[in-house]
Amino acid sequence: MAQLAQHFCPNCGSPLIPGQRFCPNCGATLEAGAGDPTARASGSGQEYPPAPSEDATVLPAAPPPPPEVYSQPPNTFYPPQVPPVMPMQQGQQPAPSYAKPQKGSSRKVLGQISCGVLVVILVVLLLCGGLGYLGYHFIAGAVNSANATATANSGSTTNGTGLQNSGTPTAIPPVTAQINQVVTYASVATTIISVQEASSFSDDTSTSSNAHVVLRINIKEHNTSAQTAFLNYTSNYLLVLPDKSTVAASSSQLAGVIDAAVQHNNWLDFPLTKSIPINQLTLQIGAPTEAQMSVPLTGNANLSQYQTKTITPNTTIQYEGLTWKLTQVTSSLSYKAAQAKTGMRYITLAFTLDNSSSNTVFTSSNTYARLQQGSTTNSETDDTLPVDLASGTTGATGTITFEMSQTGNAFTLIMLAQPNTSPPVSQQTTAFQI
Repeated sequence: MAQLAQHFCPNCGSPLIPGQRFCPNCGATLEAGAGDPTARASGSGQEYPPAPSEDATVLPAAPPPPPEVYSQPPNTFYPPQVPPVMPMQQGQQPAPSYAKPQKGSSRKVLGQISCGVLVVILVVLLLCGGLGYLGYHFIAGAVNSANATATANSGSTTNGTGLQNSGTPTAIPPVTAQINQVVTYASVATTIISVQEASSFSDDTSTSSNAHVVLRINIKEHNTSAQTAFLNYTSNYLLVLPDKSTVAASSSQLAGVIDAAVQHNNWLDFPLTKSIPINQLTLQIGAPTEAQMSVPLTGNANLSQYQTKTITPNTTIQYEGLTWKLTQVTSSLSYKAAQAKTGMRYITLAFTLDNSSSNTVFTSSNTYARLQQGSTTNSETDDTLPVDLASGTTGATGTITFEMSQTGNAFTLIMLAQPNTSPPVSQQTTAFQI
């Protein structure tokens, strides 16, 4: 039996089996047909590799192949061989199990992560839902408790907003109290005719739409001065509640501008959170810097301290060639549409003047007229005296007004001396009480 030509690995020189694609020793890739049998020579039943030429270098003969190489029948087809596993080198340790790739391991990891995330999300949602549920019931319970307390205190069935549970304002029966008392503020004589309390008034949509209860004070106003009065209803007209808190007027029928000598009816509306008995309320009139007046809405309040007081001394004074007759003294909290300052009042002295001299006399009371009250002496605030009085003038009239303290009723009018005039004028004094 003819022997096949032996082939060797071009990389490591190991013998090869025909048909192998990889070297069994080093694993190198072999060229196609590296292990195929050599073609037979012509004229014989067997082909041999060509003989080397004389010039060719003769290489040492390769060692004979193992016997089992020739045990295979010639021209037999050999299937491709799987490269054998390389033997472990001396001292090399096998790879640990966790370093070996696991089939489907990435899916398991992703599955575990997804399940964990879903569990965490579900736990968070359950906690949030539970806390929200508990918080809602806690707040609802607190609100209900507060409403129940408010209802018990007020004796009504309204909730914390002043509305019934159905959302409609609580209606109260209209109440009216007759007052018919008069006070004068900024020269405007104000008669408090009556006071009404109701859920709303059809002619006042601004107050009625925002209040649970509306208190209306019906008044009549008369400007007693010769000047226009400017009244600030929002700031200077306050309703004092039983707890001493105040509510400003929110609306009025007419504006607070009243011309001289004008009379008209008006009303002021005040918003309330609940119904309050009218006789427990007080109307406060005046700015904080003014002489304020407090009018209890009982219908029989003592308002004498705010009323104008008048006396008629009819005292005669000879001064500066004129005969001064003090016909009237008035104490009032207002003068010429102005309210006196806090703790003060106006003292107005009315005179008739006669000029029996042969000269025209020029009056300048601001330089010599003074009013003394205790240890305080004030010059005039205003006067309406004629500028001059011709010789023979009789019955001329005029006033001198001083702003004085509300405490004390004894006063002294001082007409200062004028020693530098010709002829010199002596000081004159007149005492009175009011």
